[in-house]
Amino acid sequence: MFSIKEKYKKKVVGFNGSATPLGERTDLLELAEIAVRSNDPSLLIVFKKVPTEEDVKAEKEKQFFQEQNENNEKPTEK
Repeated sequence: MFSIKEKYKKKVVGFNGSATPLGERTDLLELAEIAVRSNDPSLLIVFKKVPTEEDVKAEKEKQFFQEQNENNEKPTEK
């Protein structure tokens, strides 16, 4: 859901225990949440679409339900 503008894909922003360039990150939800909570323009500007609190909440819910579905599909060991 969250994507980075092309010109910022090589930018390094340390968060979530990593300093990998933004274009290689898979945890952009975390950055979006930080950007929204802090309202930091230098973080908000890196996104193609500026995230909102509603976007972050919706993405967190989506990830939660995906994880639940994946866990339910795994066979249980007895």
